[in-house]
Amino acid sequence: MDMNRYASEWLNAEDVSKTISEPTKIKILDEGTETEGKYGKKVAFSIDVNGVERMWTPNKTAVRAIIKKLETADTLEWVGKTINLVAVDTLIRGEMKPVVVVV
Repeated sequence: MDMNRYASEWLNAEDVSKTISEPTKIKILDEGTETEGKYGKKVAFSIDVNGVERMWTPNKTAVRAIIKKLETADTLEWVGKTINLVAVDTLIRGEMKPVVVVV
């Protein structure tokens, strides 16, 4: 089995612009799938990033930003919509790490 597809399936900070003036535009492809994660429930979305399908699990801050931008909390209404993302360095557990945020 060729695992290259799975190695790059999930969106990470390297896939996203680090420049707010030129953010990465993504298109939401589905209404999301809820799963149980290590820290509770999470929702994963299929997204299009520059013509490549990826999976993305937005954190609570990103979800709030999407709701505000799209003016709805109904993920079915998010399908087909585009949002902008950037990667910013954030202090996490005493270490600077790149995090994907909605702009």
